[in-house]
Amino acid sequence: MTSLFISPMKLSKLVAFVREYLIAISSFLLIFLLTLFIYSETKKKALERNEKLFELKAVQATQALELRMRDYTQILVGAKALFVASDTVTREDWANYYNTLKLEENYPGLQGVGYTHFVKPRELSVHVERFRKEGFQDFAIQPENPRSVYTSIIYLEPLDKRNRRAIGYDMFSDSTRRSAMQMARDTRKPALSGKVRLVQETGVNDQAGFLIYLPVYENNAEPEAIQERQRLIKGFVYSPFRAKDLMMATWGRNYADLDIEVYDGTSFDKDGLLYSTDSVLHYHDAKKRELDMLSTLSINNQTWRVYFSAKPSFVRSADTELPYFILLGGTIISLLMFFIIWSLINTRRSNSLKQTITDNATAALFIIDANGICTFMNPAAEEMTGFDFSEMQSKSLHKMVHHTKPDGSPYPAAECPLRNALQHGGTKTKKVYEEMFVRKDGSFFDDSCAVHLIKDGSREAYAIIEVRDVTEEKRAQQAIIESEARFRTMADNAPVIITILDIWKQSVYVNRQWLDFTGQSFEDSINFGWQQVIHPQDMPGFEEQYNGALAAESDFSIEVRMRRYDGQYRWMVVTCTPRVGADGDFLGHISSAIDITDIKEADRKVKQNAELLQKLFLEVPALVGLIRASDQQYLLANPLYRKLFGNRLLVGKTLREAHTELEYLGIFEEIKKVFGTGSAYVGKEVPLMIDRHNNGVLIQGLPIPLLARAIFVVDKNNKITYCG
Repeated sequence: MTSLFISPMKLSKLVAFVREYLIAISSFLLIFLLTLFIYSETKKKALERNEKLFELKAVQATQALELRMRDYTQILVGAKALFVASDTVTREDWANYYNTLKLEENYPGLQGVGYTHFVKPRELSVHVERFRKEGFQDFAIQPENPRSVYTSIIYLEPLDKRNRRAIGYDMFSDSTRRSAMQMARDTRKPALSGKVRLVQETGVNDQAGFLIYLPVYENNAEPEAIQERQRLIKGFVYSPFRAKDLMMATWGRNYADLDIEVYDGTSFDKDGLLYSTDSVLHYHDAKKRELDMLSTLSINNQTWRVYFSAKPSFVRSADTELPYFILLGGTIISLLMFFIIWSLINTRRSNSLKQTITDNATAALFIIDANGICTFMNPAAEEMTGFDFSEMQSKSLHKMVHHTKPDGSPYPAAECPLRNALQHGGTKTKKVYEEMFVRKDGSFFDDSCAVHLIKDGSREAYAIIEVRDVTEEKRAQQAIIESEARFRTMADNAPVIITILDIWKQSVYVNRQWLDFTGQSFEDSINFGWQQVIHPQDMPGFEEQYNGALAAESDFSIEVRMRRYDGQYRWMVVTCTPRVGADGDFLGHISSAIDITDIKEADRKVKQNAELLQKLFLEVPALVGLIRASDQQYLLANPLYRKLFGNRLLVGKTLREAHTELEYLGIFEEIKKVFGTGSAYVGKEVPLMIDRHNNGVLIQGLPIPLLARAIFVVDKNNKITYCG
């Protein structure tokens, strides 16, 4: 039977081995445990970094899609401007607009830009005949069943084979499209449809689709009432999209390490899937991926839900592999350190090794006996005190370097903590004291003394004293304390609200203005107290910019509402700038906030007054035009004024560019005098020769009083800036 106990001989050898190589074993354990700690922290940081990087990429992808859809909406706004600026828009005009923008080159993913026209039943035959004469022999409004109103796609560029399939299609006959068209018509704003199957699809590689509509009203009207909008609707400029083409053009290969799923509506119904990078829908998987995120997009009155999940290639980045290399490297270093120290112990056991170690130590080392007599000092101690060992040997260490206090009074040996620590016991303990030593030249210096008490068997106790000069450290600490005091004084007297935040978004300091504004105590304000002050509706936008700034270690500025001590929310402009340490490490942000409520209210009133003035100009029952003084360029012309000149485009042109036919009347010189003198000019009633049809032919109009009334707008220096 094998014995389960270690024999006394083997046990004694094991104990002797551990005692003899204790430093080597301790070094191995210390480095290995430190390696385990670094491995654990590095792995945690790598996972946190991956999470932040994934969240940042998902946010960037969401923003890219949102910006792209905003650009497409602006294209439709420009298309609508054709109808506003012209009496009629021909097929050639529409094609020229599309080709000029080079949309296929600049905005890939756009299926086309088109116009659908409202057709009443009594106009149906005339409408169909018109487009058949234009070359569309088989033109017909589809579907053909009778109904109270029709819409007909008449323009769609590029007019390729796929888009030709849509010409004549009545989108109002489809409930999903009709819902978006009605929303655009009743709100006068762009509207995004739900998921549809485009009529351009051929049955091969079909994709999910959707459309954006922008209403066009008769006579370029902008009706206020919903009933008027429904009565005056003329048609819609619109763009159809194939979802896969759009998403691939928007994201490309920039997000190849993510799987993205886009769903129409607020739910994640599979029937509402617009686009997916993978054939597997990971949102519906029972086992979710390690990193995933949901985003919600609200685009033109339609909601999209976007689900992001990280592919395995994203998780297996270089950072995630680093902890394992650290573990392997640390283990190897631990073993190497063990064998190095083991080798040193075996080969360098003599006193020469001890002497070498002490001679090359950067800290000053002294050895004193039970009576406080110096029995050893290393070269660092000689350099620190100015005494040679020959001068110190057999003398009291206290009497040589610790005899006087900084104020010049004697330092009694009975009060010396270094000497007393030795006299009060010979146990193997370590005690640290902060003292002030005297050099040979009489100068003082601050030092930190670590006293190791040793008792070797029956011999008298002695002590090893390790001394470090901490004069510069003390000065640095004092400078830091003074700097912090100055900062707090300046911050408390600054005319702005100041908050210092760390990299975890926790407040570590707030100034007096913060406390006065919020009514919080300092204890309530630090950590996450700022989250209780920002308006809940503004918090998501603030968090989004804050997270982005933390990831990029950059600054940002945002306007948010903050709750004052009396419960009232005030508009503030918050600016956060990066805060770095002495070694350049990113420490967080310094936030400043300034109250701009009064400024915003003033801006709102100015804008409201400007809108009212513009409305008065447009609706006044007189011919009114507004001209800028600096270049005599039209800034505004009401409908009656434009009608006088054949509804030509006036805004943006100078007087001479818009009315060459008025040169002979001397009107331009009179208007120049108005700007120079500030006096109103009342013209005589004369017949005007007007290029009414914008074809270069002048036609005599009715006699009217030229510039019968002048309206001046002056700046703060009483200088005329506009004339009407």
